Amino acid sequence: MQVQLTDEWQKLKQHAEDMKQLHLRQLFEEDADRGASMRLQVLDVYADYSKNRLSGETMTLLQSLAASQKVSELRDAMFAGERINTTEDRAVLHTALRNRSSEAVMLDGVDVMPEIRRVLHQMTDFSLAIRNGTWLGSTGKPIKEVVSIGIGGSDLGPVMATEALKFYSDPSLTVRFVSNIDSNQLAEVTKDLKQLTRFTIKHFERLKQDYGKGRERRTEIASFSRVAFVMRAPPRQHSAWPRQCARAALARWLRMPAYRSAPDRAGAAGRCGA
Repeated sequence: MQVQLTDEWQKLKQHAEDMKQLHLRQLFEEDADRGASMRLQVLDVYADYSKNRLSGETMTLLQSLAASQKVSELRDAMFAGERINTTEDRAVLHTALRNRSSEAVMLDGVDVMPEIRRVLHQMTDFSLAIRNGTWLGSTGKPIKEVVSIGIGGSDLGPVMATEALKFYSDPSLTVRFVSNIDSNQLAEVTKDLKQLTRFTIKHFERLKQDYGKGRERRTEIASFSRVAFVMRAPPRQHSAWPRQCARAALARWLRMPAYRSAPDRAGAAGRCGA
């Protein structure tokens, strides 16, 4: 049954309509301890939800809805490495990537944490090499401009982290984000970059073959040594590079035919230095 059709949802919906009639001042007058009772703190994270239009009854109704949808059971299944992603029949182990304890995270009888820690260390080394200038681009110069391409929302996490940690960032680095492979967006993002250096991080080998029945994406983290970094520094006179070469590069990455006809592909390949 869809959650919107459950009794718990309908009760919460009616309660929300009733709460719209109340002023926040009235809620504080009726409950003098509201500021103390409606707050949470976990380590350094502090949340005060007392200044929202809700009451003790609201929390009870929300908990009833969560119980009816077995949220706690699904949470425990996620931490246990069960295959709760039913569309791809695989585990959802974001929790393992965030695990900073010494506890094991088991998947099909194997502790995935040693490999995750190893890859995280390698990612740190790579990031530091970019920041201190020891990782050089195809021109032999330190990389100063980075365009991160994240498809289908994959850019949101890096954007959030970059904004949140901007105070600690290296001001000499220019970082841009692209949420899709639309040529107009690529052109807009890269038009004022003096030396465009693109990185395509190949998270899964042979991406095209990772989809479809029997070819679902793998849950475990791929070894960092197999992750490919594709770097391009096109000549400045090739103003058409963002539009023509980005798609050609993506086609090569996916091991798919380019989107243009054969003569056009050959011309694009020549202009892109392929």
